[in-house]
Amino acid sequence: MPLPEIWFPFNKDSDVDNVVHFLEELPANIKSITDPDNSNFYEVCLYKAELGIDRILYEASLKEATEEFLSSLDESKENWSEQNLRRIGFSGESLILKAKILDGLWKKMRDLMKDVWKEYIDFTNDTVVKWLREFLAFLNSILGSLKTLIPGIDSIKESKEIMETFISITEK
Repeated sequence: MPLPEIWFPFNKDSDVDNVVHFLEELPANIKSITDPDNSNFYEVCLYKAELGIDRILYEASLKEATEEFLSSLDESKENWSEQNLRRIGFSGESLILKAKILDGLWKKMRDLMKDVWKEYIDFTNDTVVKWLREFLAFLNSILGSLKTLIPGIDSIKESKEIMETFISITEK
């Protein structure tokens, strides 16, 4: 699974459709960060932490969180409206701004990766990790805002935060 070029494309007719599309792709995009074809996450972060957690458990947990999140998304998206999104700052220019910031942070990290190792997230490279952490922090803000619309969003948010915890342990 390749790394996404962008995380928040605007190719749908409505803000609701664009947000739904972003969220439907979110679990796969998160998984792509740790995919062995795209990064050395398992070797550098998961195993170096020495907590007795292997890739099988980590991926099973992510799969479980993905299923819960996508189920919750399916149940809740039918009740969304442009007005619901406006109330949480996810419509019009505000939504475009959030999407451009998220994609801009991702692009910055990807550009740095290409300078070091083509299309590969090297978790031993402090500069790449710094920008990845900035990206993940902003993604966390977006997911927190969407919590009022998707009660099950915490499952995928927690999976992302577990990945961040392993990155933090490695930095120590």
